[in-house]
Amino acid sequence: MNLEGKLWEEFEWLFELTQKRENAPVTCLGMKLQEELGEFSEAVLKEIGFLEHKEVKESPMREAADVINVLIGVLAVLYPDKTPHELTEELYVAMCDKGEKYERILNRQG
Repeated sequence: MNLEGKLWEEFEWLFELTQKRENAPVTCLGMKLQEELGEFSEAVLKEIGFLEHKEVKESPMREAADVINVLIGVLAVLYPDKTPHELTEELYVAMCDKGEKYERILNRQG
């Protein structure tokens, strides 16, 4: 199996796990997402030489994974009537669309 297939399997599994076990309301998950984004930002700042005084436990890559996991949780709770497969497909389409938009923006800058 290629990496892309594994990634989408993981996303679908995370949607399923969250729908079965998450009991926090979407507002609380949104706050958790903000907290994870803050930890990601700190890890990035530490990585590029800022926040020398701060001890950061995780790398930016691992903190990014936390952000993605919680974000998937927010979407799963926000759309409880959609299957994990439907959520994964919709996220994939949205990421492709947004990726193309980002490419156009970057091409205009270059």
